[in-house]
Amino acid sequence: MRKARLAFAAAAGALGTVKVGNAAVEEAVSIKDPIGLNKQTIRVERGLIKEVHTNWYPANNPIEDTHDMRLRLRKSPGSLFGVFDGHSGTAASGFCRDDLFNILEFKHQKALANKRRTKEATEPPLLNPPVFKEADDAFLQVALAERRFIDGNAGACAVVCHLAGTNLTTAWAGDCRAILGKKPFLHSILGGGLTADELTLDHQIDSNPAEKHRLVTEHPNEPDVLYRNRVKGRLEPTRAFGDGKYKMMEYFNFYPRLTQRYSQSGWTPPYVTAVPDVSHRTINSSTEFLVLACDGLFQDLTSQEVVESVGEYLQAAKEQKTDHNAASWLTEKALRASASKYTRTGSLDELLALPQGRERRRRHDDITIQVIFFDHNSTYPKQTPSGGRISEPAILSTHRRLPKDALGPPGAISKL
Repeated sequence: MRKARLAFAAAAGALGTVKVGNAAVEEAVSIKDPIGLNKQTIRVERGLIKEVHTNWYPANNPIEDTHDMRLRLRKSPGSLFGVFDGHSGTAASGFCRDDLFNILEFKHQKALANKRRTKEATEPPLLNPPVFKEADDAFLQVALAERRFIDGNAGACAVVCHLAGTNLTTAWAGDCRAILGKKPFLHSILGGGLTADELTLDHQIDSNPAEKHRLVTEHPNEPDVLYRNRVKGRLEPTRAFGDGKYKMMEYFNFYPRLTQRYSQSGWTPPYVTAVPDVSHRTINSSTEFLVLACDGLFQDLTSQEVVESVGEYLQAAKEQKTDHNAASWLTEKALRASASKYTRTGSLDELLALPQGRERRRRHDDITIQVIFFDHNSTYPKQTPSGGRISEPAILSTHRRLPKDALGPPGAISKL
């Protein structure tokens, strides 16, 4: 390993921009270690955060996942972490990586100013669900105005965590997950392994009854709205950024074959939304770490198995028996599980030898992971805001200047 400057760290993870202030970054890059080629270990030592471990491993060519982190915010205490799982292209996940945190901070700045002006007692949340939808609207309508139909039809599931002191807020749309690894009650007396506290519930038809009810209620005259456990028989996640054809007829009509296919049953968007669900937790002394990951990690692993695997990593690292960080360790765990099921020999080597693209994607998905480790006995400095005014993100100003009469609202109800 070698210590690298921040500029190199950001460049090394081109698909996962890392904003780490003055945190130290360790790079472990080995051509002989394809699993850990993109891993980063960031020593933060602020607030409750001791270290952040990240890694990404591609199946698609190019990889459709992205991620972002912001260890110091401008107006809010704490840090932001996010993983974005793209599908049907990279445009939506790239938008989330490049713009979502900027939009969240900018809109929060405006909400704080309004709070001071109106003397409201309630503190506005940084992870505000309507802001996620506003960001998605801007992405879709700007792409439509620029006739970038393929970009607007790309999609991305998202999970974002805001850690401020001991308060953890998680917002998610789709099937990316956030889980806490926790020591059981009376661990110091009774012992026992780590347990998983799931902060998210996948937005999928087969695992989330509320999403199934929402779609059936909103589209009562479409018997195929839920078909093969997919939205209109096609899309697995029921919430996501982008996916324009599931939200706006202008995107749907870009595909003549789809208009023919659904000429009888109808197509009445919106079906999918970027409005997230939100959960809250208080981090206490039993909380060891936080994992954010795309569904590629959970293809063949449960949340509990992921937490137990991080525990195994901690023991191996303590005994200096691994060159992995926690994220690349989990990546290998997921790939071994996939290899055992989807390769002829069941070996990891056979899986790793597959070329990036269709052959690899048939066995497993892109994998992107962030692991945040806590230190409850530290005397680290607090995660205070850096201050300064936040400028309006370019995509919001572009969206604001679009002629409103030229475009229908996102998700305008239309019949074929």
